Amino acid sequence: MLWPMSGDRPPPRRVFLSHTAELRRFPAGRSFVAAAESAVARAGDAVTDMAYFAARDHAPAEVCRDAVTDVDVFVLIAGFRYGSPVRDRPEVSHVELEHETAEELGIPRLIFLLGDDTDGSAAMFRDPQFGARQAEFRARMVDSGVTTATVTDPGGLEAALLHALTALPRPRTPGPDRRVRRVWSIPARVRGFTGRDQLLTELAVAIDSAGSAVMQAVTGMGGVGKTTTAIEYAHRHRGSFDIGWWVPAEDPTLVPEHLMSLACALDLAQSTDPVDLGVARLRAALGAWDRWLVVFDNAEDPRSITPYLPEGPGQVLITSRNPGWRDVATTVGVAEFARPESIVLLKRFVPALDEEDADRVAAAVGDLPLASNRRGRCWPTPR
Repeated sequence: MLWPMSGDRPPPRRVFLSHTAELRRFPAGRSFVAAAESAVARAGDAVTDMAYFAARDHAPAEVCRDAVTDVDVFVLIAGFRYGSPVRDRPEVSHVELEHETAEELGIPRLIFLLGDDTDGSAAMFRDPQFGARQAEFRARMVDSGVTTATVTDPGGLEAALLHALTALPRPRTPGPDRRVRRVWSIPARVRGFTGRDQLLTELAVAIDSAGSAVMQAVTGMGGVGKTTTAIEYAHRHRGSFDIGWWVPAEDPTLVPEHLMSLACALDLAQSTDPVDLGVARLRAALGAWDRWLVVFDNAEDPRSITPYLPEGPGQVLITSRNPGWRDVATTVGVAEFARPESIVLLKRFVPALDEEDADRVAAAVGDLPLASNRRGRCWPTPR
């Protein structure tokens, strides 16, 4: 692998450390944050966190999001306290908002939970005002599928973080002259995603394929969860991609503009360039680069989309109600949920439902998957 620097040493990644304030002070002598900073330095990377931004306790949401947006790796040290609420989004703490931003942007996340048997000052433990909210947040991290380790002391955190950073793939370069700029526009994953394990496994087989672009079309009737499955797939495998781009394809005439936006994000074009020029440069670049995923969501007419499909050692994922993609891509059909999957999902969103009631509701909605927004409301998936 070639890196555009002297020698063979890769360029340092910008590692964002997200934590509540007490972890910078405790344990006495050597804090958890000091241990994390040591691990980052030993990995040859650079630390950034909100400690380097003024007035964190009063920082608005925009400041927190901007601080996370331009980093390469997000590290969360989740203790037992909630942290100060965001001034203009008091329903979340700064740590929650930082994690939310990293997840939405597809930034590689390394999550470390302090174990229940962690030694330390009482100031490290349950927050009398927000303790229940922090417990809920920690539980979500356990269920996120990306928790890296549970640690109980600074030495254990340093060792685990150093190992994780060393194992985390670094962005590859498209050639000796420049790095691929990591970009990600995949929508945030749906909380409570359930089922589709066989489909996700089938899609994942293509990740290691080389040569021509892997073209896959996820097809099925409206409401079966094609879009949510594509989102879940992208997030589960975001460590395999330096580029993840979402193209709404309902209106084929707008597809070139969405691809032009990717060309601009990769510094292949300027916003003032003709769209056709930007798309041509993009398709040429993707033909030479790997580790990219482009999703064309809700594409209906293969003839109108085919001219824009990129080629190269990356992956194209198409979601569509139209099953007629066999001449373009490998098609993967999505059917309604099996009844047990429907019941599991319904009871996850409405725990008070008993098995019999959940079965009746599942039958009433035809076993179509349900999606939940962040406020916990449920409705059938739109596509």
